[in-house]
Amino acid sequence: MSLRFQEHDDEVGREAAKETKRILWFTVIILAFYAAIFGLLDWLNGQSLKSYEVGIGVTVAFGCVPLLIHFIIGEIRIRTKEIDGKVSAIESTVNESKERHNELLERLRAIENRLDEILDNR
Repeated sequence: MSLRFQEHDDEVGREAAKETKRILWFTVIILAFYAAIFGLLDWLNGQSLKSYEVGIGVTVAFGCVPLLIHFIIGEIRIRTKEIDGKVSAIESTVNESKERHNELLERLRAIENRLDEILDNR
């Protein structure tokens, strides 16, 4: 059996995609707001452009870490859901097979009992 890791066309996949978009936009807006506010403060305090550049670089780097962690957790959640779905399908198939096996045994016992009756009546 193969797993469809890249297809997100069910409810969990769509919800994860919407949540990822919300987190992405939220992170971009927060980083832009941070850059604007602290850039203005640095400019008003007379700090150099180089220190502002370094500060923005660090901010973007640390701002992207939670975003990357969120992407990874979303993929793990989707893959876990798909694996659980495959396991559930296998378990239901095994249970159906057990039920059919029990039904077959009952039929065989009924045939055996009927044959015993026929042989005893002779």
